[in-house]
Amino acid sequence: MMKSTDLPSPCFIIKEQELTQNIIGFQTAFQKYFPSTIFSYSIKTNSLPYVLMKIKKAGGYAEVVSADEYYLAESLGFTNIVYNGVAKTKETFLKALKQGFLVNIDMAEEIDWLNEIEPDENLKLGIRVNVVFPEDLRENTSRFGFSPQNGELQAAIAKIKDLGFNISGLHLHRNTKARSLQIYEATCREAIRLIYQEKLTIKYLDIGGGFYGNMAGKPRYEEYAAAVYEALRHDLNLRELTLVTEPGNAIIASPVNYLCQIKDCKQIGDKIIYTTDGTRNHIDPLFQKSSYSYTMLSNKSSTDSSGERESIRNHEKWLFGASCMEKDVIMRFSPEEMPMVGDVICFEEVGAYTMTLIPNFIQLQPAVYVERNGEYACVRRKWTVQEWIQKCQIEI
Repeated sequence: MMKSTDLPSPCFIIKEQELTQNIIGFQTAFQKYFPSTIFSYSIKTNSLPYVLMKIKKAGGYAEVVSADEYYLAESLGFTNIVYNGVAKTKETFLKALKQGFLVNIDMAEEIDWLNEIEPDENLKLGIRVNVVFPEDLRENTSRFGFSPQNGELQAAIAKIKDLGFNISGLHLHRNTKARSLQIYEATCREAIRLIYQEKLTIKYLDIGGGFYGNMAGKPRYEEYAAAVYEALRHDLNLRELTLVTEPGNAIIASPVNYLCQIKDCKQIGDKIIYTTDGTRNHIDPLFQKSSYSYTMLSNKSSTDSSGERESIRNHEKWLFGASCMEKDVIMRFSPEEMPMVGDVICFEEVGAYTMTLIPNFIQLQPAVYVERNGEYACVRRKWTVQEWIQKCQIEI
């Protein structure tokens, strides 16, 4: 039986059982409180077709934020789509409405596009709200949605109604670093305030995504669901309201690992420099992380002489990626760690906003494997130059 350390590195590994558990666990948690919950997976978080098909087979919707993502979901056979974002095209915007998909307006231009179709009370048309949190929860200002503070939301709603269309839903997704229960409670309070203030009769409330995944010390799926339920149940008729969720990180972050191998070790000044065949571009493409969860799967230092280990013990030990960038610094090892050339490192919980953001810089897209009951199957081969040049006109 092939072991993970036998796989060609660098590569990603998706733990299928954990991915399935995350999907079912999230759905079950919210359906306990909101039986008609729409589970709409955020494609931008990880758009690997294997992952999307797992979502589709579980009855999930595709949450898309561009025409390209719309066509991807369509090509994979999704019959239920939530269409958000500011990268819609008129063609896909109108097509989505006509097909009965949920469409949340985020720009004034989209309201003008409504002139090209007939009003229909069955259209699932929502509008995104620019949510401003109370001071104690505020981290930054969002650029998305229409602002109720300056009247743009009210003006947009009035224009949509003047065209003969109903507002079916409110979309209040808001990215935060905290991902706390209090954020979702505040989001629900803002939704209630706007529903009453604007005298809206909505069919769905889209609270977006941003939930933590299956990670130790973080809110669990059911805690999020319970917090949303408690925030809404006294003011809204939940029997007639569909809750829309857009999890991404909560589903795909924890089941994905990344393998790379230490290929070189050298001393420069008083530092020991290790170079892997992987790169920070693969596990932190935005270069924002300050730490990683990882395991040394094949630690050859235990077989080396004590003299070799002692020679590096009192030095700073740094792990670098294989790119030519000086800033491709992955991490600093702890003083107790004694890595050696040939060691395989498994970085954990790296499934969100990695594969979709990886640049084809120096190294092309790495292979992706799925682990099922100890067996490994390749669900995306490593890109070669053939994939790179396939759409190129080489000579003109």
